[in-house]
Amino acid sequence: MIGCLNVLHTGGTIVIATRISEGIGSAQFQRLLLETKTPSEFMERVFQPDFFTVDQWMMQHLCQVLRKARVILVSEGLPRETLGDLLVESAPTVEAGLAQAIERHGRRASIAVIPEGPYVLPTVQGELRSIACA
Repeated sequence: MIGCLNVLHTGGTIVIATRISEGIGSAQFQRLLLETKTPSEFMERVFQPDFFTVDQWMMQHLCQVLRKARVILVSEGLPRETLGDLLVESAPTVEAGLAQAIERHGRRASIAVIPEGPYVLPTVQGELRSIACA
């Protein structure tokens, strides 16, 4: 998700469609997800000198995205009760997720479709941005 930050307006919405057939990640990442109430809370913990855990970088990236945008997850691979424990919203279908986003941002909202998300780094023509600044 972090790759799309360069083309996302602050306050925008990401609708991510993924099977997540292998679960939501490592045990450490799952623990971090379940322990974290807000992205800001987690980012404060990251800067504590005694804080370190395996896969915290994944949580840092998620929180970086969530501090800029709303995330709607569409997944067939996760039970409904698990979706409720994550820091993201959920939708049963991509169409429903897009409808939620359009309801929030209006019918004139810009939409970017990014296939193979983790392998694509979209940009806005004529703009240079660093992901680290997102």
